[in-house]
Amino acid sequence: MSDRMNNVSLEQAAEIAIQQATSQGASAAEVGVSHSNGLSVTVRQGDVETLEHNNDTGLAVTVYFGQSKASASTSDLRSEAIADAVKAACGIAKHTQSDDCAGLADAELMATQFSDLSLFHPWDIDAEQAINIAMECEQAGFDID
Repeated sequence: MSDRMNNVSLEQAAEIAIQQATSQGASAAEVGVSHSNGLSVTVRQGDVETLEHNNDTGLAVTVYFGQSKASASTSDLRSEAIADAVKAACGIAKHTQSDDCAGLADAELMATQFSDLSLFHPWDIDAEQAINIAMECEQAGFDID
């Protein structure tokens, strides 16, 4: 974990958000937390146009006060920042129109078993390899044209 996250795991971040929402009177809450890192390369006419590395973390929380809801998000997973995001969502939700269709699904409708869809395929590729692949792809396109 990075220093920015203050050793708060993704699971802990979600738990903090739910606890904060409950303590502020929300009748329900849903939280999504993510961490991703990657590399993006674009080439144009044989030259590298962009080379970007990303390392992103985020938390999105939706709070419900009865059938009124609001969402907020943050890229800062420190406890204080999570609390601020939840506070913002709660403040907004208290002023939104009630919606009969808003709310979490009943627990008995929730999935309880999850198939492994084999969607995680990490690829340890460095910038030089990515640039070479992008250039080869571009050249293949030019060769067909």
